[in-house]
Amino acid sequence: MSAKAVLDQMRMSDGQSMANTIPPTKRGRKNSARKHSIQGRGEGDAPYQPGAGQQKRQEPELIAYDHCCGIHGAARERKGIKKGTSAARRRLSKEILKKATLEMEGEQQMEGYLGEKVVEKDETPFSRYTQLDWIGYFIDHYGGIDGSHHKQWLLDLTMRLCHNAPVRIKLAQWADETGKIIHEEWRPEVLDPEDSYEGWISEREANGDDWDRGTPP
Repeated sequence: MSAKAVLDQMRMSDGQSMANTIPPTKRGRKNSARKHSIQGRGEGDAPYQPGAGQQKRQEPELIAYDHCCGIHGAARERKGIKKGTSAARRRLSKEILKKATLEMEGEQQMEGYLGEKVVEKDETPFSRYTQLDWIGYFIDHYGGIDGSHHKQWLLDLTMRLCHNAPVRIKLAQWADETGKIIHEEWRPEVLDPEDSYEGWISEREANGDDWDRGTPP
């Protein structure tokens, strides 16, 4: 019996096809390797990982900011986007303003919110506050906020207090279902100062120095 006949008989007895027993040609080896590289080489092997050029492009990850100064900064809101681009700032401006608006509305509409009311100074923890105390209060509360326009607002606020601007104190309250107060928040705000403040600004402008009142946070 010839060698070919012996091989044919062995293949038939094992139930294997001729294509699976004949060693692949050079072309077959190349196609086989490509097939295995895509589908995996067998059970227990590491899964197929696409190359750098085959990886699916992922959307840049959003980095949240707690304050609107992310709009005016270096536009670092998305990984992979060049810092300082106008397009990045414009994209983030809408997202941050929308988020800030929702947060403010959520605070006002929080369950049990009763609103705010004006309280006399003598009935508050600030009854002994002088103008100097108020300056320290506002610096402590707003001095850490980023943004030159907000820093300038704080400087203007300090100057208003130096010109005897009065401070109105409001109290915001929240209550539970029984009407019991569960949370309170003091909200001081600086009102219009005396005429000397406007006179001070007029003197600066007469000397060619403009005064920027800044932007409140």
